[in-house]
Amino acid sequence: MRAMDKKSIINVGLITVFVASLLAFILNILFKIKSDSIFSAEWQAGDALGYVASVFGAVGTIILGYVAYKQNGKLQELESNNYIANYSALVLMNEVHIKGKANVPVNWSEHSEQIIVDADVKSESGYVGYDFTFVATGVGNATPALLHIKECNVFCGDDEKKNMSSYLFGKNYADVYSRVAIHKDNKIKFGMTYIVDKNKKDAFEKSIKQNAYNVIVEVVFYIVTDKNVITKCKCRSYCNGQNQNDNIRWEDKDPMVFFYGHDIADVRSMKISGEE
Repeated sequence: MRAMDKKSIINVGLITVFVASLLAFILNILFKIKSDSIFSAEWQAGDALGYVASVFGAVGTIILGYVAYKQNGKLQELESNNYIANYSALVLMNEVHIKGKANVPVNWSEHSEQIIVDADVKSESGYVGYDFTFVATGVGNATPALLHIKECNVFCGDDEKKNMSSYLFGKNYADVYSRVAIHKDNKIKFGMTYIVDKNKKDAFEKSIKQNAYNVIVEVVFYIVTDKNVITKCKCRSYCNGQNQNDNIRWEDKDPMVFFYGHDIADVRSMKISGEE
């Protein structure tokens, strides 16, 4: 119970005791005064004091009921928090695979995968799309069922000079989720399409099609488990990039994840990418 609630209850208790003592004192004095007017007492002193005691007993019962109500609310909140903590899930990004050949996605609203758009995309200059596939490890007691990619930032650097040769700052085109494919050893897979401006296409492909290079990938995820708990987190991977016959693979042996909070998810209101 919060300090303010405790203070309020103590104050009410003290006021109740004071008022009860004052009334008892006043009644005791009044019954010593003789009067034949309309204000003459028809109760005995004991009756009046008994009535006052019953009133304040009722007040005490109400206070105790209020305390019990507050404690029950706190208990329910603790139970809810315990449920959320037990059935949330995080992911660690182990690998990212990219198709080296770009395409031009159409019908974005009906696209089967989530679409991430780089900040430099300008519709008048055109764009291309790259298909990404993530391989991750689930962390937690529950199974990731749905996943939303809020943001995805990519930094490509030269393996020898340690310089950044290309970068992408992307955000999701729509508020949609993807279904997660579950594999053995708690591995999960999901895909997305990254939209890149045509003016950045050559620099990006030159960076990712080197034989070996360094990549930093940061992704903000909203993860929904099979227990309807949603977790917000940011994954970061420092990857070694490899290109084998345009089969581009980014791998991190020691990925990390940052926890941003969790809550109960309203699954019924969520839209699934590629599904009506």
